[in-house]
Amino acid sequence: FVFSNRVFYCFSSTGTFISAFTVLCGARSELISERGVCCVFWLNVAAALIQILTAVIMVGWIMSIFWGMDMVILAIFFFSAFVGAVAQFLGMSPPPPAAQYQTVSR
Repeated sequence: FVFSNRVFYCFSSTGTFISAFTVLCGARSELISERGVCCVFWLNVAAALIQILTAVIMVGWIMSIFWGMDMVILAIFFFSAFVGAVAQFLGMSPPPPAAQYQTVSR
């Protein structure tokens, strides 16, 4: 996973850089008639630099979302196991396991 993050960071904006240089080589764009080839080239280069600078932030943000989802899933599982153990200790019937809970989609 760490390797794929590093590859993503290194190659996250190469397509935008390539498109910037293809504008210089004659690729068509709707902005060329309004702003000119040089301006479109620098806009693409600026977009590529912004992509490179924010790649680390976005990867970290996405990873934190996945870790949060994993923590919620583990918390539900361990809470169900804990409640079952307490119910068994008190001689009550245990609740159904967490795997049987169904999520409600809206």
